Amino acid sequence: MSFCFDSNPQIIHRYLDHLESMLMLWGSQSPARDDILNEQYFLSKLANLEDFWANIEVILECGSEEMKERARRLRCEVTIGCDNLITKRLEALDPLLDFMGKMTRRSVGEVERETCEVCKDEFGVSGMDARLTECGHIFHFNCIFKWLQSYPRCPVCRFRLSS
Repeated sequence: MSFCFDSNPQIIHRYLDHLESMLMLWGSQSPARDDILNEQYFLSKLANLEDFWANIEVILECGSEEMKERARRLRCEVTIGCDNLITKRLEALDPLLDFMGKMTRRSVGEVERETCEVCKDEFGVSGMDARLTECGHIFHFNCIFKWLQSYPRCPVCRFRLSS
């Protein structure tokens, strides 16, 4: 979503003002754990930061010295915003990863069910290992991990699985 620099410098200054206000707003908000675990939310925020970064790079190549100085400062803020977003996601994933590590691992031969309840693929076909939840249901590791990022309950019986 980068813009053309054949336009009026006032438009560029307004864009930089907009970018500064967006970064201040994001910096003052702390996303909820459920939001930061939501892959679409996370990727959307990351894409916005990447768009900001791309536009800043264009300003650094073509803008006036005043614009370049503002853009350099904003580039640092975008970098910090990106780092903070990734750090928050990793911190939110930590308890989930710990929980997943405590699930009982099952080899394909030990699995009585034929298919994973999340993806409906047969065990053994995908090459993924299976995990037994506290409530006794078995899923592919990747499937239950992805499920638990959005929903903290078993997809079969709705037993609360993660803290």
